[in-house]
This record gives sequence, C-alpha cells and structure tokens, in this order.
Amino acid sequence: MYNIFTQWLTLSVIFFAVIYQTEWLEVVTLGGLLTGTTLLAAFVTVLVRLCRRLPAVAGCVVAVAGTLVGMELLCRLLPGYVIADRLILTVFLALYGCVAARMADILERMD
Repeated sequence: MYNIFTQWLTLSVIFFAVIYQTEWLEVVTLGGLLTGTTLLAAFVTVLVRLCRRLPAVAGCVVAVAGTLVGMELLCRLLPGYVIADRLILTVFLALYGCVAARMADILERMD
C-alpha cells in the first residue's frame, strides 16, 4: 500500500539521487544533503496532500510554487548550500513539483 510515508520516501530518494549526481546544487556535507532532501520532500508531500481537493492544474501549480519556495528556504536556512546553475535547478524543481502532484493524483485514484 502506498501512503504518505512511502510517497515522502520516494520523493526524497528522487531528489537525493538527482542532486547527488549533478552539479546544479552544491552541498558541502552529505548530512546536509540528507537533511535538506528529507525536509523538502516532507514539505512537498504535505503540501500536495493539503491541496488534493484543487483541480489537477491548480494542484500542480501549488506544488511547483511550494517546491521553489521550499528550496529557497533550504538554501537560506541550512549552511553549505550553493546554487551553481539556477536555471536548470529551477526547471528541475518545477518538474519535481509536477511529478509530486501527479504521483499523488494517480495514487489517490488507485485507492
């Protein structure tokens, strides 16, 4: 059964794998990367769950905006986050928010 905790874990793994393998966002320590990954995925998961009553397009827009705001908060609050390529990171975060919204939508229909 796919619930909120496994959705959070899936989004965490996706974000960690992409950021770890690319150079769009430089994080000084592995612990900082794990903390940021966990916090951002938890924030996006809760945000998507709260906005599930909205139409699909509005939910996707809210998820993208929440992902971008969450990443900006992470960069300001956690030490050691340096954005190397802002444009590509923004595109990735927009896709990440859309994937999170669609994943929640599809999984809600399956239940």
